[in-house]
Amino acid sequence: MKKVFVTIIILSLFLSACGREPEPTVAATEPSAAATVPSTESSGTTEPGETDPSDNCATPGFDAAEYDAYLQQFTADKVPENFVHYEHIRWIGELEYFGCPFYVESEAYDESFKLYLYYLHDEYDCRLLLTISKEGFRDRINGQPTSAVNLADLRCLTEESEGRTYYTHGDLNYLYNDGKISSVLWRSNGLTFELYEEESGIVGYPAEYTDSFMGELLCAETANEALEKFLTAINAPIPET
Repeated sequence: MKKVFVTIIILSLFLSACGREPEPTVAATEPSAAATVPSTESSGTTEPGETDPSDNCATPGFDAAEYDAYLQQFTADKVPENFVHYEHIRWIGELEYFGCPFYVESEAYDESFKLYLYYLHDEYDCRLLLTISKEGFRDRINGQPTSAVNLADLRCLTEESEGRTYYTHGDLNYLYNDGKISSVLWRSNGLTFELYEEESGIVGYPAEYTDSFMGELLCAETANEALEKFLTAINAPIPET
C-alpha cells in the first residue's frame, strides 16, 4: 500500500509540473518525490528495480549508465548554490538514478532546482530515495508531535497511533504514519532533505544493518553523528571522480 501511495503522489506532482491538473486523491499527505523516477512496478517490459525514466517534461534524468552525461550537465557553473552532487553522497550508496522534475532550460537555476532526487543502493543493496528541495517548498513536518519512541530503534512508535505524527531528535525529524516510520527529514543550507527506503519502507529496513547511514539514523545514539557526517560531506568541495 505504501508504494501505491508514493506512486500516486509522484504522478500528482509530475502532472502539476507539466501544467496539467492531477486527478483528486486522498493520499495528499503521503511522501512526495518526483516526476521522472524509475518505476518499482513491473510493466511487462521492465523488470522490477530497473530504471525506466520518462521525459515528458524535458526533465533531465540520468541513470548509472549515463553518469558521464550527468557530470557534464551538472558542472559547478550550471547549478545553484549549495547543489548536492552525487560525489558528495557517493558514500551512502551506488547511484541508480538522478531526476530533476522541475528543471527548465533557462538561467533561473534556483527555480529549476527547487526539487531533485537521488535513488541509491546502499552497501546492503537497500534502495534509498533522497529528495532535496528548497526549504519551504513543501512543509513536510505535520501531524502531532510524539515522544512514544524506542530510542534504540526508531522504526515504530511504542504505542498505537493513527494518522501522521513526528518525533524530533536534534535537527532530525522522524515522520510516522499510523505509528510506522515513513521518512526521516532534516534541513540545512536552505534545503530540505528527506530520506526514504523504497522497497519495503523504512519500517522494514533490517535492524541488523546498524552501520549504514540509514541504520545509524534509526538509532538515537548514532543519529546525530550520522547527520554531522552527512553535513560535513555536502559542505566539502566536490570530490574528484
